[in-house]
Amino acid sequence: MKMIASVDENNAIGNGGELLIRCKDDMKRFRRLTMGGVVIMGRRTFMTMPNQKPLPGRVNIVLTHNGKGIDDDAIVVGSVEELMPVLSDYSDRDIWVIGGQSVYEQLLPYCDECDLTRWLCTKSADAFFPKLDADDGWTLTECSEEFSCEDVCYRIETWKRTAADEICTR
Repeated sequence: MKMIASVDENNAIGNGGELLIRCKDDMKRFRRLTMGGVVIMGRRTFMTMPNQKPLPGRVNIVLTHNGKGIDDDAIVVGSVEELMPVLSDYSDRDIWVIGGQSVYEQLLPYCDECDLTRWLCTKSADAFFPKLDADDGWTLTECSEEFSCEDVCYRIETWKRTAADEICTR
């Protein structure tokens, strides 16, 4: 399982239910990476989707205790324990955790890779992504050159879970 997120320098991901920065190129990249796979999100993230409909071309799973208002074309699960058997039906696909904060926190232990768009700025926020750099279990394995979108610079980071024996030998 992988995570994908757009974060600022403080790991902020959103404010008032909205992304901090909307960038056409970053949205295209998100679509390209997740297309054909499974996307897991929380209820509030689902409700920000266009027309509150599942993302096309992907299996949409909503992890929530309150499934009211969730489109019938999305799979609703009430807990991580309920999610795991559902995911076994999609073992042939990439599985992406796409937010929000609570879902990232709950599913981080099950993920082995995180794909982050890191905005080189700070924004006012009320939702955050886990701090991978503060966790010995994660290593930054790739970092792109800097790009720009509407006068804000960003880079793409790939974080991978470090094997336990690698942690011990540092």
